[in-house]
Amino acid sequence: MYLDLDVWSGFNIEIPDDIWIPQGHTINIAGREIAGMIYLGSRENFRTYEWWADSTIDPYLRVEKRLHPLQPPHQRLSYSTRYFELGARDRANYLDWLAGDRAGLDCHECVIRLYFYGLERRFFLDSPPLDEQHAIIKEVERLRETYAHLDNFHEIKRILCRFLYTAHAIVQPPEGIKPRFEVVDREIPLDVRVAIAHRIATKQSLSADWVLSWYTTHPDTPPLRTAARRAFPEFRALFGQLFEKTFPNGILVPHLYSVLEASYISKSRAFNVLLTPYEEIPNLPLEFDLHEEVDEIIHEATEALGKYSRVLGKYTEGRKRIEAHAFLPQSLQPLFPNTAIKVLEDWAETVINSEDLVPIEQVIENVHEVRPEKIAKGHITKTADILALRSIGMVPDPRFDLRGPKTGEPVVLFRLPQPVTEQEESSIEYLEALLCLGIGGFIANADERMNEDEKALLEAYIDSTPAAGRDRLLANLQWILAVPPSLTWFRNHLKRVSKDALHRIGKLALRIAAVDGRIETAEIKALEKLYHAMGLPPESIYSELHALSTSGGPKTILSPDRTQDPGFAIPSPDHNEPVILDERQIASLKTETAQVSALLGDIFEEEVTKDATTDSNDSADTFDGLDARHSAFLRELLTRQHWSRSEYAALAERFQLMQEGALETMNEWAYDRFEDVLIDEGSDYELNLEISNQLRQFCMAN
Repeated sequence: MYLDLDVWSGFNIEIPDDIWIPQGHTINIAGREIAGMIYLGSRENFRTYEWWADSTIDPYLRVEKRLHPLQPPHQRLSYSTRYFELGARDRANYLDWLAGDRAGLDCHECVIRLYFYGLERRFFLDSPPLDEQHAIIKEVERLRETYAHLDNFHEIKRILCRFLYTAHAIVQPPEGIKPRFEVVDREIPLDVRVAIAHRIATKQSLSADWVLSWYTTHPDTPPLRTAARRAFPEFRALFGQLFEKTFPNGILVPHLYSVLEASYISKSRAFNVLLTPYEEIPNLPLEFDLHEEVDEIIHEATEALGKYSRVLGKYTEGRKRIEAHAFLPQSLQPLFPNTAIKVLEDWAETVINSEDLVPIEQVIENVHEVRPEKIAKGHITKTADILALRSIGMVPDPRFDLRGPKTGEPVVLFRLPQPVTEQEESSIEYLEALLCLGIGGFIANADERMNEDEKALLEAYIDSTPAAGRDRLLANLQWILAVPPSLTWFRNHLKRVSKDALHRIGKLALRIAAVDGRIETAEIKALEKLYHAMGLPPESIYSELHALSTSGGPKTILSPDRTQDPGFAIPSPDHNEPVILDERQIASLKTETAQVSALLGDIFEEEVTKDATTDSNDSADTFDGLDARHSAFLRELLTRQHWSRSEYAALAERFQLMQEGALETMNEWAYDRFEDVLIDEGSDYELNLEISNQLRQFCMAN
C-alpha cells in the first residue's frame, strides 16, 4: 500500500468482532450457498445498535424459504441499510441475490448498498492484504458497470465511484494511475489529484489526457458541451490530436508547495478514515489555471463533432450509421472504422464505373440506410454532403445545379478529386457555364432528340471551361441526356447573370440549333421562347442564323480568345465536317413562322405574360419567384389546409392551370425557399403546416 490508514470511529462505539468470509470461501446460510465477501456475526443487542448502516449477516435471524416467482423490485425489499432490521421475507430476497450472480437488474437499490457497505468496511478498516484490496476494487467496479446505467441508481454510481477513486490512490503507485474524466463529486478524484501532483512534483510535463482529466474533473471548470459528452471517445481523441499540434512537448506546470491531504468518509456512516499525506506530493490549486489555448482546443474539438453528435443523439446505434461516420473529422475516421462506409464506397464505385444513372431514392437509401416516405430537399442535400465527404459527387444538387432531382428521377455519381468538408457557393462563372449547358440541352431536345453533333458541341464547350468545375459540368451533361431540360429550369437563374452573358448564352443556343445543318420548326419555336425569357429580341434570331450561312459554313459565334470577353469560350467548329445552312430554308422557316403566328400566338403571349409577371414579382400581390397567376392560385390555396382531389382540380381549372403542372411549380418553388414540399399528394392534397403558416403570415402582412 502507498497510503497508511489512521482509523477513527465517528460514533465512539466498539466495532463488533465480526467474521469476514473471504472471496473463494462458501458458507451456508438459511439453505443458501453464499460465496464469500460478506461479514457474518451475531447482534444480541441490535435494537440499541447505533450504526446507521450494518451489512453483517446474523445467521440466527429468521429467513423465509426461497420465493418463487420473485416479486417486482418495488415490492421485494423495504428500504433499510441494516440487515438485522429487515423482515424475514426481505432477508430471503437479499440472501437469494448474494447466492446468485449478484447482477440481477431487478434488485432493490438497498441490496447493493448493504453489500457495498461490507466491502467498504473491509477495505478501509481491516487492512486486508494487497491482493484482497485489488479483489475488492474489482468487485466494486463490477457493481458499477452492472448497475450504474440504470435510471434509479444514480446515487449508487456516485458512491461506488468515490470509493474507487480513493481506493485506486491507495493501492496504485502514482505512475500506475490512469486518467479519468467522470464528474461525480464537487472535488477532483483523489487518484487524479495524486497522479497529476506527482507529475508536477517530478517535473514531468502533462500530456493531453492528463490535462483533459484535470479539466473535466475540476469543480470550477465549465462542463463539457453536449457534443463532447455524447461523443466523448471521439472528442478525447480529437482533443489529443489538436493538443499535440499546439503543445508537442506537453504542458510543464510550476512546482506546487502545499502538501496533499485527504480523508475518506464512509457512506455507511460507520467510520471516517484519515489518509496519511504524501510528503513528496503537493496539493493541486483550487483553480484550473493552465494555458488559454486549452479552452480554445476544447471549443474547436467540440465544434468539429457537432454534426456527428447530432446523429448519435438521433439514433440509438448512431455510431454504426454511415451518416455519423461521414461527419467524423477525417483524422478520426481511421481510429473509428465503420464497415458500412466501405460497402457504400464499393457500391458508388460500381455505379461510377458503369456510367449508369441511379434513382435518387436508391442513393438516399444507400447513404441513410432507410428510404424516406417523402423525399425533401433536405434529404437530397444531406445525401450529397455525405457523399462529398467520401470524394463522391452527385448531380443534380439543388444548391449548385439548375434544379434538384424529383422523386423517381435518376442522378449521376462521379468522382471528386478530394473529400469536400465544406460546400462552397458556386461562382457566377460556373452558373453561366451551367446555363449554357442546360439551355444547349433544351434547344437540342426541342425536336425530342439530341443528336451526336449537338452532344459533341456541348462536350467541346465543357472542354473550354475552367478545369475546376469541368467534372461537375460533364456529370450535368450526362444527367441532361437522361432528363431533358425545360424552360422553367432557367427563369430564376437567368436573372443572376449579366446582359453580356445572356447574349453569349443566346449565341450558343443558336450554334446548337445550327450544328447539324438543319433547323427544325420546333427549334425555332424553342429559340423564340428562350429569347423572350432572356429579354433578347426574338427577331435577332434570324439575322444571327443568316450570319451562320453567309459563307456556306458556320461562323464562330463566340471566339475562344478570352482576352476581350470574360465569359466562357465556345470552341471553333470542326472544319473537317462543315455545317452548311440553306438560306432559302431559313427564309422559308421565317415565312412559315409568320403564317402560323396565330397558332403560336397564344403560346408566345403566355410566355410574354409570364415574363411580365415575373418582372413584377416584387409587388405585394405576388410571391417572389411565382408569376401573377400562380401567386393568385397560391393565395387561394392557402385558404384551406386540406383539399380533396376534385376541389383541387376545380381550383386549378379556375386559374387555367394544369393540375400536375401547378403541383410541380408550387412544390419546386417551395423547395427553393423552404427545403420542403408545400403540397403533400396522397388520396387528397394536404398543405405543409409549417410552410403554409409562414405564407399566410406573409399574405396578412401584404
